[in-house]
Amino acid sequence: MQNRTHEILEFLHVAETLKNELRHSWTSRGRQESVAEHSWRLSLMIILCAPHFDQKIDLLKALQLAILHDIGEAKIGDMHYFDATSTDYVKKERKKAESAAVRDLSSILGDDGNHLYSLWKDFEDKSSPEAQIVYFLDKLEACVQHLEADSSTWTARELSTIGDHFEELTINDKFLMSLKETIKLKTFKKLNLNTKTI
Repeated sequence: MQNRTHEILEFLHVAETLKNELRHSWTSRGRQESVAEHSWRLSLMIILCAPHFDQKIDLLKALQLAILHDIGEAKIGDMHYFDATSTDYVKKERKKAESAAVRDLSSILGDDGNHLYSLWKDFEDKSSPEAQIVYFLDKLEACVQHLEADSSTWTARELSTIGDHFEELTINDKFLMSLKETIKLKTFKKLNLNTKTI
């Protein structure tokens, strides 16, 4: 038992890195948000939205996926979406590095780590309904954060591709698509963009 408590504490020490690992998004008070903050609000979004999903999901599993989906960044750091997906090679190498990082972190927990890795893999592969929903909300949470941040923190590329981003973000769930539309309209209004031309 004592060995297991040491393993858990060691894992928590590494995971603490996510409190300091900064993302490309900025908060409403003008500082960069951390990966841990992003994961926390993604979890909150799931709790708030779950009663409205078209299908019943395993809420505990969805929350586990949300909390663990960026755990690999405790070892490899965060990378802006545009950089991580700039080429097929970069995308592949990033995925490989993240997978290795999650395997390494999972190994700290011995056999218990297998479950952690399988949850992360489910999210990456979008294998389950829960993973598909969490993946969608993960992207939407970043949109909410951008909406709350000062417009000056947006890069030129973010501004020029926001319409495409919202267009590509889809899921077979009426409530979630309605939530996306609400966020999209507020974002376009904030940026003084015409929804008809984007």
